[in-house]
Amino acid sequence: MLLEYYPIEAPDILREKAFGYLWKINIPFRIKAFGWKCFWNRVATKDQLSRRGVDLISDLFCLHCGTVEESLDHLLGQCCMANSVWRKIANWVGIDGCVENHGWRNFLRWFEFFKRKKIKTGNEGIIWMAVCWSLWISTNIILFEEGICDINDIVWNIKLQAWKWSFIGDITYTKYNFYEFYKAPLDYLV
Repeated sequence: MLLEYYPIEAPDILREKAFGYLWKINIPFRIKAFGWKCFWNRVATKDQLSRRGVDLISDLFCLHCGTVEESLDHLLGQCCMANSVWRKIANWVGIDGCVENHGWRNFLRWFEFFKRKKIKTGNEGIIWMAVCWSLWISTNIILFEEGICDINDIVWNIKLQAWKWSFIGDITYTKYNFYEFYKAPLDYLV
């Protein structure tokens, strides 16, 4: 549980920490802005669009599972497809019990895990943001391009995005290739 990391601090202080950490991650600004929208539940999911009076949507069900109304919590965490993706990525990096919700509490939990592993400052939240971004992009591919996305494609994209983003802020040449990163990501985020 997250509060075991900060047993004394109130949720408002934890939320502020999450926002502070988010803006320090070495990822493109538009992805940080997307993360900020995720923390505030301001992403244009079907339930949000419906509440705002947008009638462009034929139904409100999740495009991945088709059984539950699409909300940000469902899309990025509760959906069986999203849950499988989180588990695969958690196994890849070696974190246990990763799937709670997608929000700032889960972000803090992942961030603290990477911090304890001595990951380079600015790289602690890259993988968490890559998961959320890739899940969002997969939904948009299905919705706007009438494509299909399977779990393995999403996981592969997450790993590729995390590898690319791990070089942001470095002005040197590539220090490691994707294959090395793919096999042991924690060894290369330090």
